Amino acid sequence: MTMLAALLALAAGAVAGIFLAVRHFMHKRLPAMVALLHGLGGATGFTLVLVTVVLEPDFRPIRDVLYLLIGTVVLGVVNLLFHIRKVRHRTSLILLHGLTAVTAASFLIRAILVHPPPEAPSAPPPVPPPPEASAVAAAPSASAQELSATAPVAKPAAEEFAVPDAVQRALESSTQFETNSAIVSQSSMSSLAEIATALKEHPEIALIQVQGHADERGDDNRNVALTRARAAAVVTALVANGVGRERLHSAGYGSRCPDDKACQQSNAPDSCHASENWQRDRRVVFQVLQVGKTPFRGEIVCARGASLIPPEDRRFHASE
Repeated sequence: MTMLAALLALAAGAVAGIFLAVRHFMHKRLPAMVALLHGLGGATGFTLVLVTVVLEPDFRPIRDVLYLLIGTVVLGVVNLLFHIRKVRHRTSLILLHGLTAVTAASFLIRAILVHPPPEAPSAPPPVPPPPEASAVAAAPSASAQELSATAPVAKPAAEEFAVPDAVQRALESSTQFETNSAIVSQSSMSSLAEIATALKEHPEIALIQVQGHADERGDDNRNVALTRARAAAVVTALVANGVGRERLHSAGYGSRCPDDKACQQSNAPDSCHASENWQRDRRVVFQVLQVGKTPFRGEIVCARGASLIPPEDRRFHASE
């Protein structure tokens, strides 16, 4: 939403800038209100892009947009100084200013198309205190101790976390995409429909993280962006099949977590670089994060991908 607002602000500033450029080349007076709109639109867009960079520091495309906007601002200030000092503007500077702004807007549009919007964080469920804590908080009487010998002992939260077999089987199905794209292949639509059916039949599965993974080929930033987009596309398909969006989060981990754990090490064997491994690494993983009110506690993803876990899901991740 922030990136979309930034694009709208930059678009307003661009329209005003085109009007000013036309007036300039026609040697006509530049209206102050239009100039103000041009500067205000650009400043608002720049601020919103800066906020997005701060909130999502791992997303490289939006940082590229910020660098281009910084160049645009510098060129705009130079042109403004020419205007204030009533020195004739250099056409090359005006054209360069406009070209840099258009390039920044194009990069922003690309970032919006490939980057899924972050899910709204959900409130963490209350975690019941462990039995030991309850025993310390209130010392039981002798009769209570006698009753506890025959009463069933409550299972710890970790043992209550159980995914039904029907759901587990559905979640293990493969999801394919068009080459170098986030478009789900038609052959995988039936599998996603089966997953949606299983989730609708088991509403106790309260939250799932849909993970996108890629093979080791290509640039890391591009792989992360592509896997995020693919995970978001799977969420969209499941929602279209009737699954509540509040039950689904998406995340992309690029190539940081190969399917074979041996390939996640720095001294990975040569077989990890074979095409058969690459095919297994290009995958979608459905990680159940909450069953009923019981949260998952364990490794959501491998250590190399932990920094890419969305903020709203980090409370579920507990490394060994």
